[in-house]
Amino acid sequence: MEDIIQSITIAEQNAVEIKEKALIRAAEISAAAETESARILKENERECKLYRETGIKQAELKAEESYKSEIDKKQAECRAYADGVIAKSGGVANEIVRRVTRGGC
Repeated sequence: MEDIIQSITIAEQNAVEIKEKALIRAAEISAAAETESARILKENERECKLYRETGIKQAELKAEESYKSEIDKKQAECRAYADGVIAKSGGVANEIVRRVTRGGC
């Protein structure tokens, strides 16, 4: 009977030691998970910032290219209009010059 009680006592002591070791290991795993979580969070924040900055730069470049393209189109339209007006008014201007120089006004 004494052997059984001693065996139970030893088993209980072993169980307590196993439980203590498990709790220590669980705390270590939890601390490591917290550290890794903080590292991942920082890394993700940095990556998101880079993506945001890259996206903004790309949008600015695209907007600038679009703006320049539209300005170039409108300048070409204005030149064509001005050339057309000059071509149409050339005869009228020559007539005015002729009348002024010949005294026909």
